[in-house]
Amino acid sequence: MRIIQVSFVLIIFLSAVLHEVKGNFVSEFIQILKRLVQPKCSCPQNECCSKWGYCGRTDAYCGDGCQSGPCKISSKTIHTISFDITPEVFACIFPNIDIDLRIRRFNGLTEAMKQMKWKPVNSTEAAIFLAHVSHETGGL
Repeated sequence: MRIIQVSFVLIIFLSAVLHEVKGNFVSEFIQILKRLVQPKCSCPQNECCSKWGYCGRTDAYCGDGCQSGPCKISSKTIHTISFDITPEVFACIFPNIDIDLRIRRFNGLTEAMKQMKWKPVNSTEAAIFLAHVSHETGGL
């Protein structure tokens, strides 16, 4: 279901975007994506990543603040994890668009996301989504 939501958001957003290519910023774009996607820790599949970025299997790692892995979520606690695609993040990923056009495109993206009730759950999902948008549109 999540893939379908992401696909629809992408389709709606891309349908509103004119294909423009202004310069080559591939290396800068890759550096930005690396900063966005950089994990706080990379634990083996059977271990949790604690709120401090360390790997382990006890409640100290898999309990409150657990970032990834087989986390133990209390039924009393509702955890919501999300990542906002801000105008600043959008500007970093699409630096070659003039500011007025970038604002309109960002507003189109946020409207498409709102209509589809989609919000990236983490920076990795946001980076992958925006990388796909950049690739499919030639940098918007």
